[in-house]
Amino acid sequence: MPSQQHQRLIAGIKCAFDALDVCVPSNAIDNIAHLVVTSMTGPHRVYHAVAHVFDVAPKDIAQDPVAYLAAIFHDVVYLQLDGGIAPFFLPILQRARLLPVPHAHNLPFTTNETTTTAAAAAQAQASDNSSVQAIVSSPQLVASSPAGALQRAFALSNPAELALMAGEVISEHQHTDNLALLPAQSGMARARSTSSLDSIDNQDADTLAPTDTMSSALQTTQSWWSQDDSSADVAAMPARRRTAAHRICYKVFGHVPGETLPFEIGAQGLNEFLSCVVAVDMLAPFLDEMQLLHLCVCIEATIPFRTQHSVDMLYTRCVAVATEDLLLAPAHAALAARRMMHSACQMAARDVGNFAYADTRGFLANTWKLLPELNPALRDAKAIAVQDWMAALAGNWGFFDFLQHNPALIFPHFEGCRTPEQQQQLEEQAVRNLQRGRAYLGARLLSASIVHALAAQQDTQAVQLLAHDSSDSDAEERTFDFEDGRAGCVAYVKELLGAGFDEVMGDSVCVAQTSCNVSLRVLECLEELHGGDSAEAVLGGCVKQCVAFHKGEMDASSFVRGLPRAVVNAVSFSP
Repeated sequence: MPSQQHQRLIAGIKCAFDALDVCVPSNAIDNIAHLVVTSMTGPHRVYHAVAHVFDVAPKDIAQDPVAYLAAIFHDVVYLQLDGGIAPFFLPILQRARLLPVPHAHNLPFTTNETTTTAAAAAQAQASDNSSVQAIVSSPQLVASSPAGALQRAFALSNPAELALMAGEVISEHQHTDNLALLPAQSGMARARSTSSLDSIDNQDADTLAPTDTMSSALQTTQSWWSQDDSSADVAAMPARRRTAAHRICYKVFGHVPGETLPFEIGAQGLNEFLSCVVAVDMLAPFLDEMQLLHLCVCIEATIPFRTQHSVDMLYTRCVAVATEDLLLAPAHAALAARRMMHSACQMAARDVGNFAYADTRGFLANTWKLLPELNPALRDAKAIAVQDWMAALAGNWGFFDFLQHNPALIFPHFEGCRTPEQQQQLEEQAVRNLQRGRAYLGARLLSASIVHALAAQQDTQAVQLLAHDSSDSDAEERTFDFEDGRAGCVAYVKELLGAGFDEVMGDSVCVAQTSCNVSLRVLECLEELHGGDSAEAVLGGCVKQCVAFHKGEMDASSFVRGLPRAVVNAVSFSP
């Protein structure tokens, strides 16, 4: 029986299609919901789980149904959490003609499994492809044995590059005279831009791979697939309609057909692009091209923490698609693009809406959920090394510092999507939460670093160091108003350290308790030494020393000597 979240998705998807006046078979709606739930319930999904969909989706689905459909798809691909491309996406990407190109060292182990198309269909029945065909039954990844199928799935799930081949023809010969493959673009090189943080917008990277090698690899991987042309998946939609939809997707994200992208897990925008490819492929049978353009714009806008230049470029590409591909008159194209951008910016703001929560605990609860997603070493709570714990805290502390000084990067906006006053309020609330979050993380990092330095054990596990680190279970009940925006930073963080924020964490697994008496005593000590919120600045200086200690720029002895003695004593004399 479908879970409550699954049922809620089915109802929401049906509502969105009804609002668009699109008739969609119930089995197709079920399949879309199944894809979302399957993709977002992986073992490492904590924050980017199904519940996040409902945070990003518009509350009134009928008012913006395309944004709802974009929201449910925008995080289905998350390479860092899924160990590469999840196997059940491989048939969808094959159908979409976004073709993974395996590493050369993986091809020798898989080419021996190559079979003819006629034999492949029969042999597929003997292969354990349940994980690959979990969402769509065709095309089928085929091999002569289950082991061969697993090898091929692994090679495709962890490729060297991705070829964007919607509407392009792969030559039947090894030479590439008839194949217009563009050079691979390095995500690292593309991120180097003085005007934008958006790696999508920079197109000046060097060639990474010869096109003849690419063509040969693509020919090999195409022989691994069997297409059942009589299947419902294929019959439901002519291939040319899907092709047109994917070329719109390419253009919105700043790509062109025939281009190759390096498969760099963590490259900015890659998760969103692949999620959009999946969304377009699943929805192309039901949405028209204007709706698909709107969908792509919404998903692209969720690439986080970019400059205004990236937002303006997205609008420019949206207008280009509307005029050149959809053949709208320039005035109509500009009007439609502005409406889409307003919808997209609202959705992107919901995606990072926790930054502006009135209650800072909600913001930090999401930070806590993100820790094991961003730091693989924290995923086993019983085997966390204290150095990994320190690295995670230091990384977040530095990131919060960056965003606190650049709040305009958090909530994208475009020409009236919200008033200047609304934008200012969002940014001010975000700065307040980032300030409190930095102080909270700083106190946690400082106490953990002192304990680690005093223990002088590089292999010490955080679970051992933090075992005594929580607040007393019989502590008196606190009545602090955590929604008080006027509360001073130090006073607020002291309450956070004393009470924690477990009650707003939901059922998520915590990497460590959110309350911490040791860190509380450290902050109280700094407050006594320096008075009021000036303790925050002193804490920041101490945390910079923690970062230097963590990086190996200071030894344990120098680190401890450089801190106020009273702060060290507050940790070393803790029960």
